[in-house]
Amino acid sequence: MGNTYEATGVTAGHKVKLRYDPFDLTVIQVWDEERRLSDARPSEVRRVRDRRVQTELQIQENPDGQLSFTELAKRKRKTQLQQGELRYADQGGGKHE
Repeated sequence: MGNTYEATGVTAGHKVKLRYDPFDLTVIQVWDEERRLSDARPSEVRRVRDRRVQTELQIQENPDGQLSFTELAKRKRKTQLQQGELRYADQGGGKHE
């Protein structure tokens, strides 16, 4: 996405997996097999979101004027995105099952 990050604790030439929240490219998790390493630190951020993420959601009311649960969830998510509250990245570290 045009961003640059620095990763510590990774041996040069060693393959790792990166995990990130497409809505927040400022947090990049670095994984070696099943072990989480220190997060990559952003050194230059040009995009905060993955360009494939839709930022505008279209909400349509049903003909009877009621909203479905899905539409209400979309509205809540949109509000959270605008307020910068929604994060999918694991901040606690450790292994999850």
